[in-house]
Amino acid sequence: MPLLPPPEVAHARSGGGRHRIGRRSPRLATAGAVTTLTAVVVAVTVTTVGGDDARTGAAQAVSRAPSGTSAAETVPDVTAAAAPQGATPMPAAEESSILARRSATADRADRSARTVSAPRAIYRAPTGPATITVPAAIAAPSTPAAAPSTPAAAPTRPVPPQWVGPMGGPYQLTSRFGPRWGGFHHGLDFAAPVGTPLRSLSAGVVTDVKTGHSVYGTYIDVKFADGSLGRYGHLSRADVALGAKVVTGQTIGLSGNSGRSTGPHLHLEIHPHGDPLLTDAADPEVELRKRKVVV
Repeated sequence: MPLLPPPEVAHARSGGGRHRIGRRSPRLATAGAVTTLTAVVVAVTVTTVGGDDARTGAAQAVSRAPSGTSAAETVPDVTAAAAPQGATPMPAAEESSILARRSATADRADRSARTVSAPRAIYRAPTGPATITVPAAIAAPSTPAAAPSTPAAAPTRPVPPQWVGPMGGPYQLTSRFGPRWGGFHHGLDFAAPVGTPLRSLSAGVVTDVKTGHSVYGTYIDVKFADGSLGRYGHLSRADVALGAKVVTGQTIGLSGNSGRSTGPHLHLEIHPHGDPLLTDAADPEVELRKRKVVV
């Protein structure tokens, strides 16, 4: 619909010139302005309620308008339609400005409604004491398992030697094994006072005990555990009997000067193979040394 001219002045064509019809009174002009503002408020309300639908309809109307028709002619005049009958129309320039501002405000409001997102939740650290879980592998270093305690071993008694020397007191070697005085000496002589204790060289059994022999006087034969045999001669006394079992270091008699003797001493013979006929005599020093005994 074409807009009417301003309400203050009305013109009419008559013949070849223009004639002034007249001017309305100021009171009527004020009433018309109030009516116009009321129509504008109603138009704003209608446009706001319609929102996007009103603009969409206007856009569709423009698109359906034939070519050569302007958008102003295609869009319906909402203000004019909403204005009550008898109201003075608004000037076209002012109406266009109001509609442009209204459309821009509606677009900004619509964009704000679409782009505003929900506020993000603000993370707040727990106020209680923090609990830290430490892996068991590093929480406490593993300690090696204690070795099972073993009962303390009972003190062992020293093992007595298997062989010892024959003398239980001071002595002196006077004649060794070998040739002597045109003959052969088959033993080792230990010079010692009469009555010096004589010890068994090792554990064994007494196989012979005699007194009054022409050469050996009183003597004792002991067969040891390793099969060898020892003879003790020229004793003053024998303290063991035939068949008695003796242990290493046991006193078996006393030294003396019986038989064929040149002085108090012990005549010791060792027979490695235990021949009772005494045919396998060996050097006593060598045999004792083999058994870790030094005289």
